[in-house]
Amino acid sequence: MKSKKELEKLPLMSTDIYVKNIIDDYYPMRPTALENLCLADFVAWYEISKILKRPGARKEDRNDGFDVNSDDEIDEVQSIYLELIDKSGYVRKRGRAKIIRFVNYDEHHEEYVRENVMLFLPWRDEVRMMESADYIFKENLDLLKENRAKYVHNEDILNVLNGAEKMQISGATDDENQTAENLRVFAELDSQIAA
Repeated sequence: MKSKKELEKLPLMSTDIYVKNIIDDYYPMRPTALENLCLADFVAWYEISKILKRPGARKEDRNDGFDVNSDDEIDEVQSIYLELIDKSGYVRKRGRAKIIRFVNYDEHHEEYVRENVMLFLPWRDEVRMMESADYIFKENLDLLKENRAKYVHNEDILNVLNGAEKMQISGATDDENQTAENLRVFAELDSQIAA
């Protein structure tokens, strides 16, 4: 939805409140050169622009095998703006990835599958993809794990932190045994990371 300031500028009876967003508009319309890019990679590595911003930027229609995901030619890649399929704007690879945040469902199977399929597998039609999310999840498990590993580095740390957060929310108090167990888990994780 548009900002309050933008809404105030609209005519009184206007229904034009929609603002384009990554999931509904930009990712599904990504250039064909980025066909195999998952949503997480798109959000982390690409910026969207309605116009060509950078001086000397090149607008290109790249379907010739040029690897826009290559780190070898980073300066050349950063100067290339690829046009969205619907011609509503451009995408350009960033020099450094953004850190992405997501819920990381782990207790509700349906939400876990939905989140992982949406974030870590390439798609163009969200509705069609969600109709068969379980099947897509099972059939693409290797690719899903490979892409997920880029953003979820240590599941054990996340599980401990989520558990601690749930205890804090529920008002539970740590007893000495629980505190000792948490410290033991963190010590194990620390030694694994150091190895």
